[in-house]
Amino acid sequence: MDVAARGAPDGYTLYLGNVGTVSINPSLYPDLTVKPSVDFIPVTIVADTPGILIANPKFPPKDAKEFVAYAKANPGKVNFASPGSGSLNRLEMELFRKANGMDMTHIPYKGGAGPAVADVIGGHVEVMFTTISSAINHVKGGRLKALGVTTKERVEAMPDTPTLVEQGFPDSVSASWQGLLVPKGTPRPIVDKIHAAAVKAMSDQNVRKRFLESGTIPVTSKTPEEFKAYLEADAAKWSRVIKEVGATPD
Repeated sequence: MDVAARGAPDGYTLYLGNVGTVSINPSLYPDLTVKPSVDFIPVTIVADTPGILIANPKFPPKDAKEFVAYAKANPGKVNFASPGSGSLNRLEMELFRKANGMDMTHIPYKGGAGPAVADVIGGHVEVMFTTISSAINHVKGGRLKALGVTTKERVEAMPDTPTLVEQGFPDSVSASWQGLLVPKGTPRPIVDKIHAAAVKAMSDQNVRKRFLESGTIPVTSKTPEEFKAYLEADAAKWSRVIKEVGATPD
């Protein structure tokens, strides 16, 4: 991110940012050398990877409602995994936990979602939020159980898995988005040209097919200003959660 922010504002340096680097990290790392809201110009979102609430197949609850009831009946006895204390997956669970009055134990992992998901499969940890792309093959193979997805509507790649919204949790909507940004100072005509090229690429049927099959939704912003407003709201949301739960990078 630092290299991209210091790049020449000529349209040949682009940064593929995501919810972690752009929305979460500025509130998590107080000494970041780059401030995404200042050092970049947002161009467009390009991908939305929905989250999914997964559990070990032997975990008794069959859906999110039963999960909440089970956790509340067993305070402090349910463990949830995450790829790290300040990760989106941890913050998603903290939001869900606090909203539903659940007392659970957080087990942070290093090395991305892989090790955490592996331990849910192995039964060492009961449940976690992760991206659909990280879990879809395990769910289809029966190694994991899907309790719900974090989208407003059901995901095309997993049509039989209900959303958390339809299960009675209207505020449980989140995703691990990715989007294009360019260094500040990039002329508006160049920003518009990149935006148009991204929109064209993401509307290609072959591109859309590959994205959707992996559990990722291809999406673009109508304008750079729309993406900027989205980033501001997303950063404010996760900053609030980080402060409430006292999340740290460790």
